[in-house]
Amino acid sequence: MEPEVVAFRTTGIRNIEAYVEVNPAERATLRLAAGLAWLVRNPLCQIALQTQAERLPDGPSDGDRRQCPRTVVVEAEDRGGRTVCSRIVTPEAYRFTAATGLTIAGRVLRDQFRPGFQTPARTDGADFVLGLDGVSREDATA
Repeated sequence: MEPEVVAFRTTGIRNIEAYVEVNPAERATLRLAAGLAWLVRNPLCQIALQTQAERLPDGPSDGDRRQCPRTVVVEAEDRGGRTVCSRIVTPEAYRFTAATGLTIAGRVLRDQFRPGFQTPARTDGADFVLGLDGVSREDATA
């Protein structure tokens, strides 16, 4: 699900945009991948890519995960044209996802949840992720 869709379902604000900050190498890789998307639809290419993927390690090393924080930037505009912006810095994506999942699973096991589709911010408040290790947020109004 797109970040903007989740943000809208959580806040009701329609004019929200979310971005992930990436370094130049990541940006180049993403552009290359977008340009070669047509090639990936080829069944022979899919077989070759699957073969290569099976030879790759399962993920980044522990050292890499400690040194790769992620920054997400979210901007929202109200009907009056005022813009607010938040930057949230999280640990590397694998670590952040694991910490978030374990925290939420613990709450479910303690019967601290509502059934059905929910976002963590809706069930646990906008500052939910700030309670996780290595997460910080900076808010600004333009």
